[in-house]
Order: sequence, then C-alpha cells, then structure tokens
Amino acid sequence: MDIHHGVIKPANSLLVFATCASFFPYVVAGPVTQARQLLPLVEKPRRFSLDDFQSGQTRFLLGFFKKAFIADTLALYLVDPVFAQPGRFAGGTVWLALFGDFVQVYGSVRRPRAGSWQARENRRM
Repeated sequence: MDIHHGVIKPANSLLVFATCASFFPYVVAGPVTQARQLLPLVEKPRRFSLDDFQSGQTRFLLGFFKKAFIADTLALYLVDPVFAQPGRFAGGTVWLALFGDFVQVYGSVRRPRAGSWQARENRRM
C-alpha cells in the first residue's frame, strides 16, 4: 500500500522484499509495523558483532529455558491435569493452576490442548 500511495520506493532486492514479507505474521500478531518502518532496518548495512551475537544467544537460550522447562513442566504436572478435571481438585489447587497458566502463557505461546476449555467446547457441539 505504501508503494502504491508513493510513500516509499519499492525494495531494490528480492532478498530485502522477502525478508520484509516474512515479517507478515509479526505484523498480524503484534503492533502494526509498516513497510516504511521496516525497510530501512532491513536495508541498513550490518557488521557481525560478537557482543550482539552473544546477546542474541543469551536471549534465545533464556526463551528456550522458559518454554521448554518452566512452561512445559507447568503444563504437564499442574495446569493440564487441573483444567481437564477441575472438580477433582481443591479450590487452592485450581487457583494455583490458574496462576500456573498465566506463567505458562508468559513462557510460551501455546495451542489448545486436549484438556483445554476449547477442546471441551468442541466436543459438546
């Protein structure tokens, strides 16, 4: 749209265009990023920096730890069993599972599970 309205010029390289186009899922999920904001960042020349690499590696590993160990463990041992059959558990355990679900969402983006309310709603239909 920005190119059509003359706000920006078309990308000079297929690689730059493909990189910007690959950010479409981010644009849908997060704050709306327009091509005029993204293209200059993609076209900007970059040099390898050991500090940036180490920072990115640290962020990746921290995110992986949150997802693989914290979120998945909470799902397996607390959230999924309680949400699958909440009537079998005491109120405090259900509240703890609810808090665990918040922590799990923070640690990962998850899909509906077999014990989730979405799956139970689909079975009722």
